[in-house]
Amino acid sequence: MGRTLVQRRGAAPRGGAAATTPVDGLGVAYQTSGNAELHHHTLVFIHSGGADACLWRRQLPYFSHACYCIAPDLTGHGRSEGNGADSVPAYAAFLSRFLDALAIRRPVVLVGHGLGGMIALHLALTDPARAQALVLVATGSRLRVRSEVLTALGRGEPLDDLVRGLFAPATPSEVLREQVRLWHMARPEVRHSDLLACNRYDCTGQVEAVRLPTLVVGGETDPMTPPRGMRSLHQRIAGSQLALIPEAGHFVMVEQPEAFNGKLGAFLDSL
Repeated sequence: MGRTLVQRRGAAPRGGAAATTPVDGLGVAYQTSGNAELHHHTLVFIHSGGADACLWRRQLPYFSHACYCIAPDLTGHGRSEGNGADSVPAYAAFLSRFLDALAIRRPVVLVGHGLGGMIALHLALTDPARAQALVLVATGSRLRVRSEVLTALGRGEPLDDLVRGLFAPATPSEVLREQVRLWHMARPEVRHSDLLACNRYDCTGQVEAVRLPTLVVGGETDPMTPPRGMRSLHQRIAGSQLALIPEAGHFVMVEQPEAFNGKLGAFLDSL
């Protein structure tokens, strides 16, 4: 393309914008950065369960100089109306209708974390024309959630310690507080249904059918989707790239944003 997508030191990112669009009669909130008319790549950032588009606050401004970035709040999350969904296919169908609502016609780079990565995988398998490439962040074709966690979430327990335990030991306390605050912003029933959706989904038998350029990226100390799972996913997607980031847990793009952004930028350069 003639210009690296890895942001140069000192480059000034462009500010983002918040907006809302109707999807299925509900107001769906989303954040954007960059310019859709000027940039070659469109990145669609899909947040994980119990989160919202704020999860990508360290990525949207960074990539705004070279990409058009869109980060929706899934239905029932953040500022979006609705009650969420209890299955990955339902969320993937919602995302497809959201892109239609924004009149996004060209293939996009789907960047998904956790549940968001499973949504990206499902959309790539069921509607591959939607995607130019995949970035699967701390996710898998199958993510099992312990029954005691699902039971506790069903009772409305916040499980703050569970969230804190997903980070690398050296993570600054302010980063932990920020993520716990984001977790608390989701309604208890939405957190529960999101993890149910993760637990129910399994595309292990189909993932080899992915033929898109793919980056699999995770943290070396992630207890939820450990490196062995990332390596397995990478091995089953032909031609995929693998990046394991040191001193990062499950929220790798929050814990080590510079390293994560560098890996994502290099991958975009390779397309």
